[in-house]
Amino acid sequence: MTKSTSSLVATCPDCGGILQPVALERLTSSEVALGDATQALTLHLQCLLCGYEEDRTDDEAVLPA
Repeated sequence: MTKSTSSLVATCPDCGGILQPVALERLTSSEVALGDATQALTLHLQCLLCGYEEDRTDDEAVLPA
């Protein structure tokens, strides 16, 4: 018997690849301070195949369980 496992993952609208969460690089102290406040609200995703980038809010983010 084949076990069906379906996990919800964010997929790229361009190529169908998996969108991987990535952290934006913060270079200055003001970017670090600003990033800490906004990081909890948005999730930056990037496709590892074609480089497509997308920002999602926590309520619409879909990640593997």
